[in-house]
Amino acid sequence: AAGMYLWLAEMHEGRAQLEAGQVVNYALRDGYITPLGKSLDHLLGDYKFFPTFAVLGFLGIMIQRWRNFIFAAWRVEGRIKDTSVILGSAFCDPDHPEALE
Repeated sequence: AAGMYLWLAEMHEGRAQLEAGQVVNYALRDGYITPLGKSLDHLLGDYKFFPTFAVLGFLGIMIQRWRNFIFAAWRVEGRIKDTSVILGSAFCDPDHPEALE
């Protein structure tokens, strides 16, 4: 928002000077915009590692989430198999007609 404000101020000042027939004075750009741009360039240059750090962190979170999902599915599968073993072993005589149903 601050950069947009400075740009609009520069455009308004330049247009007013052109309409008045004066030579455009870029004092605002030379006094505020250029030093601010250099400062932000230096600041952002120090944080070039951040996107890589953020992507690796996000990847780690997604892998952990997927592993938790797989482990939960294995737990459900194990409980289903336990239940089927219990139900299958409940019949003492497998040749009995009721057991075959």
